[in-house]
Amino acid sequence: MNMLIPITRLLALIIFNNDLSSWTIASSFHLLGGKLSLGFKLFDPGFQCNKSFAKVVRLSAGSTYNRSYSNAALVGNILSHRAQFSYSPKMKIYGRPLLSLKAIYVNRFPVLVMQTQTGELTVTANLGVNF
Repeated sequence: MNMLIPITRLLALIIFNNDLSSWTIASSFHLLGGKLSLGFKLFDPGFQCNKSFAKVVRLSAGSTYNRSYSNAALVGNILSHRAQFSYSPKMKIYGRPLLSLKAIYVNRFPVLVMQTQTGELTVTANLGVNF
């Protein structure tokens, strides 16, 4: 039985990191191959930025562009953005409170003439205590 073999190539990865912030730029190219190849390819460059303030507040933002092909035909064209804020103060109580807000916006571009561009926004709020 011939199985599909995933092959992954990382084109670029640049990381900058110090005590207060880290930056990441990543790009990858995925190819699914083998004797029963479906001809599927995925290209997804992305950018991520994180910043912490006094280990209490953390901000994070990033974008990713996904473009996928099947048998050399474009089947997916997506641009997504995400942002996150978290706050976790040190308190003299048992546990550590945490508040976080996360937003993700996904923009799907049409790949066929009959399709329209769509966008989707998801916002999540979390409130809890870490023990």
